[in-house]
Amino acid sequence: MEQKFIKRMMVVILVFTLISFGNITRLKGMDNVTAIQVVSLLTCGVGIGAFLVCLVMFIKSKKGG
Repeated sequence: MEQKFIKRMMVVILVFTLISFGNITRLKGMDNVTAIQVVSLLTCGVGIGAFLVCLVMFIKSKKGG
């Protein structure tokens, strides 16, 4: 059951990260950094970090049994 929960969380985190990444790619330029650009970059970074944590948890749970 734990592996199903981790898989579900990975998918949810990946979707939100891709949405954030899509928002970053739509931004026109990085000459004058605005607040929304900072928030988008932070959200993408947190999403990638959370996805990596879930991936490590999934690999450890698979090895453990």
